[in-house]
Amino acid sequence: WSGAGAHVLAGIASAKEGTTVRVLCLDNHKAQQWNSAIRSRNIEVTFPSTETPSCISSKPSLITESEKDALQDIDIVVLMLSPNDYPIYFRALRNYIQPGTVIVGLPGSPRFIALARHLVYATGRKCTLISFESLPWDCQITEFGTKCRVTRTEESLSCEIMEVTIFV
Repeated sequence: WSGAGAHVLAGIASAKEGTTVRVLCLDNHKAQQWNSAIRSRNIEVTFPSTETPSCISSKPSLITESEKDALQDIDIVVLMLSPNDYPIYFRALRNYIQPGTVIVGLPGSPRFIALARHLVYATGRKCTLISFESLPWDCQITEFGTKCRVTRTEESLSCEIMEVTIFV
């Protein structure tokens, strides 16, 4: 993923101490472009304010097109994708899902739920699925890879949480 929402999430999540953020971007060109951009700079996420905008500056541990490098030993997967891209990323996840993995669709959709359940059934793993109704913010990339701006945030967000267990 490499859109504006992914930039914002990568910047916010990377700023959390003790959190390892790895970005899987299966478009090799975009992954290389994003890596080049952050080689010597952090991602800056600017938030709106009535007076002075606030800013978070951080850097993900890894941005890669390598499924193995990005998905090894994951606890939480956040998919910020077009529903058309879900199948490609779910195929990439297949070999790396462990029992207890949390898979988040941000935003989710009926297609996200269907493909996520299929993945869980195919792997025989117990996982938690979280499907949000939308992104929690509107945002823009102001400089690819290094600068993005949140223009508006949602006051509240609905989500559906499912624990999917395989009975054999």
